Amino acid sequence: MKKEPRIASAAFVVLLSLTMLAPRCVPPRIGGDGKLSLVGRYNIDMAYGFDIKDQYAYLGTNEGLCILDISDRGAPRRIGELEWGFVKSVTIIDRTAYLCGGENGLLIVDVAEAAHPHILGKCLEDGDIYGFAKSGTYAFVCDRKKGLQVLDIQDPFHPRRIGFWSNGGEYWDIEIKDDVAYVADLRNGLELIDLADPSSPRLIAAIPGTEGAACVQLDGQRLCLGSFHGIKEYDVTQKLEPKLLMSALSGQEVLAGRLSNRLLLAGAGGIIAFDVGNPDQPVPLARWTIKGGVHEILTDGEYVYTAKIGFYILRLKGR
Repeated sequence: MKKEPRIASAAFVVLLSLTMLAPRCVPPRIGGDGKLSLVGRYNIDMAYGFDIKDQYAYLGTNEGLCILDISDRGAPRRIGELEWGFVKSVTIIDRTAYLCGGENGLLIVDVAEAAHPHILGKCLEDGDIYGFAKSGTYAFVCDRKKGLQVLDIQDPFHPRRIGFWSNGGEYWDIEIKDDVAYVADLRNGLELIDLADPSSPRLIAAIPGTEGAACVQLDGQRLCLGSFHGIKEYDVTQKLEPKLLMSALSGQEVLAGRLSNRLLLAGAGGIIAFDVGNPDQPVPLARWTIKGGVHEILTDGEYVYTAKIGFYILRLKGR
């Protein structure tokens, strides 16, 4: 048997190693016969972030909170509302809604009766609130101008600030896992913040190549990061050292993204769906286009929900 040479060029070995380890960059082209089809919609002037709980959709709008009954996916209908002004994002936990209202601050709302929401408490009305996450009795809030704000919300009627952290960035979104906050900082990119002592958050790391980060979402041990320069997927098994798995839609504005099992949904001129079961070889599945793009994407495994000028319910062919 012929023996292979035992000595190779060091430069070739390094180049080969980098090639094998580099994540695949996916061009923004959709092939095959995949299709995202519209199932139902609700007409509204503008919707921003939203959340889905049971048979209800809770939409942030320019006027406040709009609550839809979506038990009939083909015909969503409004059943409740709360006028408050601009709402950037909505998070539903149990029977409570947390509304991030930009310069209106953070509003805590009882939605036990979806048709009759009522305010429990509010705070940070001198801020510019964009993102929210909760862990235990603490809320971690992204103030776009002032940094990460930490609130004790054990008493929702009287939330109080107990800590903050800032490095002068522009903070849009946040997710928390195991006392670590993954923060989307528009200026500085993805930042990892240690929350072991909620009253004194501290920077662990800033991830290179993530400038323009606008949205972040965790799906188990994986993280989806949307930015003004595309969308990325990371493995956060080693929580302090995220590993880049995939980069897609480079140069495109992706302000909404969602990972769910094998499915990656990117908000770029609408929604682009990828199968990322093998992140080294992601498969483009479908595209649904809408003028002006979208503000948020959620999925329950069967339906895909999105919003901007209107609220839309879609279905991916084959699911």
